[in-house]
Parts: sequence; C-alpha cells; structure tokens
Amino acid sequence: MKIFSFNRIIVLVLAILVFYSIYWMFISFQLKSQLSSNLERYNIKYNDLRVTGYPYRISGLIVNPNLNRSDSLSNIEIGNIKIDMNPFDISKLMMRTDKINSSFNEDDSLNFFLNDIQLRLTMDKGQINEIYSISNDMSLNIGDYNIENIRKIIFKMNKVNENGYRVFFTAVASNVLDSFKNETRILLEGKISDLSTNLNGNIQLDVSNVENNDNLFSTPLVIKNGIISVLFIPLVDLKELFSF
Repeated sequence: MKIFSFNRIIVLVLAILVFYSIYWMFISFQLKSQLSSNLERYNIKYNDLRVTGYPYRISGLIVNPNLNRSDSLSNIEIGNIKIDMNPFDISKLMMRTDKINSSFNEDDSLNFFLNDIQLRLTMDKGQINEIYSISNDMSLNIGDYNIENIRKIIFKMNKVNENGYRVFFTAVASNVLDSFKNETRILLEGKISDLSTNLNGNIQLDVSNVENNDNLFSTPLVIKNGIISVLFIPLVDLKELFSF
C-alpha cells in the first residue's frame, strides 16, 4: 500500500511538471508572438527576439531595436529591451533598457537622453491600464535651453475612463531657471485622452524650490492633436517625435 501511494505521488508530481511546462511554453509563445506583432505594427526593426526564463519567470529580450523611420523627423536610439513577466500574472510586464536617446527635427532643436529606465506596464483586456516608470539620469535640450543632471525621475500614467488617463511626472534638477541655480523640483500633472488617435489633454507644469517647496514657476500646457503648446505657442509635435 505504501509503495502504491508513493507511485501515485510520483505520477502526480510528473503530471504537474508536464502540465506546467506546457503552460509555460504556451504563455512564452504568446508573449513572443504579441511582441513580434506589435514591433511589426509600429515598423520597429530588431536583430533578435528571445524568450527564456523557464521555469520561474518568462523573460523576453529585444536585441538592438531600431525605431527610426525614413518618413519621420525624429531620431530615436534605444538599448536592448529586457522584459520580465510572472507566468501566473500575465497582466503585468516589467521592462528595462539602459538608454533612450531622441532628437527631433533636422536641426536637433529638441532632444533628450535617458539612462537606466525601468518600467512596469499593467494591461487590462488588451489595453494599457497603468504605466509606472523610474530613472535617475536624464538630460534635455529645447533649442538653446539645456537642462542636465535631471534625476529622481518618476512617471505614472493611470487609466481613469475608457479613453482618458491621468499623467504624473516628477524630477529633481539644477539650473532649470536662469534666475534660480539651486535644486528645483519639476512637476507635471494632468489628464490626456485619445491615446491611440490624436492625443489631447491639459497638463500643469510647476517648478519649485526643493529646499523649502516655494513655487518658482507655473504654466498650463495644452495638448491638441498631439501638439504641446504654452500660451497658444506650439512647442513640440509628439506625433512627429514618436511617429504615432
């Protein structure tokens, strides 16, 4: 009787292992297929696409992604993209890359550089429900205006209704304002809508003193059809920058 019971346990364990292996292979195939489909949809070239991590996780690697397009004015360089997912919670993806470098327009009037980006993406019914990203090294150029050593960067985007998202961005930098050379906190907060089409929204920009939290500068930013404007003056066309 004991031998019989032991054999049943062995068979049960083997059956669980076989079932889990089949399940892992199915989920990993789904991830690879979805990644490949999305990369092709946005015309993103890459050298290789790998999925590993058995048995504990599902890990994807997009090698040398190329986001540049001949019909776009923007130039985007991005490092290898690493993706991690729990096999039992496929609604959440963790993504990492060591750099994102982008320039906009032929004269490089706008460009930014980000180092060591970590991003958590939560999906619900095939749509983005939440984006949470952190980084600790960024520089930004807008025309002749340059902001370096931007750190403690946090970006959040949460879905609030069918096509609306709440956006939050905060970072710490120096020399943001010509009249104030100490550390400042940059805060962007507001709502955007029509994420998959034209992109519209209203964002409040606040710059404050890190030491005492005094407000140094504030202005509303209006996004209409993908174009960011300040006081009705167009600054950036996001559709050209990100080619969406």
